Amino acid sequence: MKIRIAIIAATGSAYKRTIPALKNSAICEVVAIQARNLDKLKSICSEYAIPSYFIDEKMMLTKAMYDLIYIANPPFMHFDSIKTAVATGKPIICEKPLDKDYHSALRYRELLSNYDSPFMVAHHLRHQQLFLDIKNAIDSGKIGQIQSVFCQWGFKMNTNATNAAWKLDPSLSGGGTFSDNGIHIVDFILGLLSKPKSVFGHSFSTSDSFEHVFDTETATLVYPKTTVTLNSSQNMEFPGNH
Repeated sequence: MKIRIAIIAATGSAYKRTIPALKNSAICEVVAIQARNLDKLKSICSEYAIPSYFIDEKMMLTKAMYDLIYIANPPFMHFDSIKTAVATGKPIICEKPLDKDYHSALRYRELLSNYDSPFMVAHHLRHQQLFLDIKNAIDSGKIGQIQSVFCQWGFKMNTNATNAAWKLDPSLSGGGTFSDNGIHIVDFILGLLSKPKSVFGHSFSTSDSFEHVFDTETATLVYPKTTVTLNSSQNMEFPGNH
């Protein structure tokens, strides 16, 4: 029997990435979705043969039959959705990043301190075979002492898109690209090399469209014998994310 998933906020990134990725899964299936746009919900259910849809997330979590809750809304909405999901006692997967900044994320410590079911943030790169192969090569000493690492993750944001509004608002987004797409490479390195000894950063904007937030950020992570450079951008089309 497949694991049944109920998705909160299913019409954004979950529709573009998560639901298509699970379409032919032998492990799990999406059985209920929630969002504010009724027409989009009906369309997604028809496209992917999802049995039920809901406008209200509490209603979905009360009435639908599911095994796991997937929270796919933006970071500034996570706390309320997680608080609602915790009341069900079901396992929870929450989209990354957990919240817009460090201080906002601290409030989850109390919320989840006595939660008995699994709770995960969806840092999916950690679970891909390429990551596991690299980590094994480092941990086994196969490639020797790592001296220098460079990672980049960027894209060209459409600032007129609906989902760009919260990303361009520092009170909702955290103010920079490391609070969005850059979290991929931050977690990737933390998974490979653990916590650095110190961190130095530089942030700047390259376009008038990013008047109140930083669209390009660079961080240097210092380890005893290794230096890591992370470059993240929302205003640059890299030839690839590496």
